[in-house]
Amino acid sequence: MSSTNMENGTDLLQQAEYAMRNRANKAGIFYAITCVDRTVLEQQALYSMGREPLASVNLKRSKAGLYLLKSQVENVRVTGTLHSMHLTDATHPKSRAFDIVIPDGNKKATYDLKVNVNQNQYNDYTELAMIGRDVGLYPGAFFSSPDFPHYQIVKP
Repeated sequence: MSSTNMENGTDLLQQAEYAMRNRANKAGIFYAITCVDRTVLEQQALYSMGREPLASVNLKRSKAGLYLLKSQVENVRVTGTLHSMHLTDATHPKSRAFDIVIPDGNKKATYDLKVNVNQNQYNDYTELAMIGRDVGLYPGAFFSSPDFPHYQIVKP
């Protein structure tokens, strides 16, 4: 089962996330970690989303210990790879990535890229990506196929 514990990330990842959190908090942006490391079964289930029928996706999600999707509306692509930096193995015993979510003004988790709780010229996901880049992370916001909640320490 995936973990939200930053101790499951490499030391470099933990240090960069700590620096990012401090700078983000000073800027009025708060976030929660939603995933640090995950299993191969979880990655396969996530990769199947939006690529396979709902029944097939839910079978994979069930085997991975993930909640089942309620409708086809939820069955959308959430990852572009089977080789995620979240995965651990003998070569990489700790995760090299983490995912986040930003709460909106009502403290409800949102992936709305327009959220701007600190009400400045940047939406919070973009501002957080700039902060992450400044502390040495590679934010998914700057990937060729953007993934705003994703941060990693290895250059894509």
